Amino acid sequence: MMRLFSYIFTFLSVLVFTDCSCQNNKVESALKECVNQKVNKNIQAAYGKEPFDFYDFILKFEKELISNNLLKNRTKDDYYNLLLSIIDDSSDSKYSKIYTQQNNLMDDYGFSAFSTEAIFTQCPYHISESSKDTEGKIIYAEGNVLNKLMAQGFDDKELLKELINTLDEESFKKEVYRAPIILLVMINIDTKYNPDLQKLKERQKGKKFLNKN
Repeated sequence: MMRLFSYIFTFLSVLVFTDCSCQNNKVESALKECVNQKVNKNIQAAYGKEPFDFYDFILKFEKELISNNLLKNRTKDDYYNLLLSIIDDSSDSKYSKIYTQQNNLMDDYGFSAFSTEAIFTQCPYHISESSKDTEGKIIYAEGNVLNKLMAQGFDDKELLKELINTLDEESFKKEVYRAPIILLVMINIDTKYNPDLQKLKERQKGKKFLNKN
């Protein structure tokens, strides 16, 4: 009899685990579907490019980071240190190669590093509203900090740390949660090394603004 109860308990435990895993996968798949739909809609309208998988695109860039020895492992600490290195870098050459590779990749897909609203806020809030389980809470927490970054600046170190800390290492291994952080790497590289943005900053230097007093 005890052996029968043991088998029943084991069977029920497997069912519960399987059900939770399926539910988590549904939530993550829904987030991916939302992001891909909105990103492709914008890109097709702007550039007439063929639809693509945003997550395949972002993982290709991650591989470039690794092949250029800019990223050793796909961990939270490695990504935070990479972001700090980009933000604090004062040279003109350390990230010049990856900047060129990044631009080539974005041109191929028709993607802009600043196509962020759907990825950072719209889809996370939409999916988290319909899912109140653990995965939905993670998506909401990540989207909440991403929204702050959009308002305060993508190079805000404290908010970047807060963002990464919304995820544990197991969640960070999943591309659906790591993708926004990879995109933030792209944005910070573009902000730092895009010559058009640099020219704009130079033009702003020394400008005199009207004193309303």
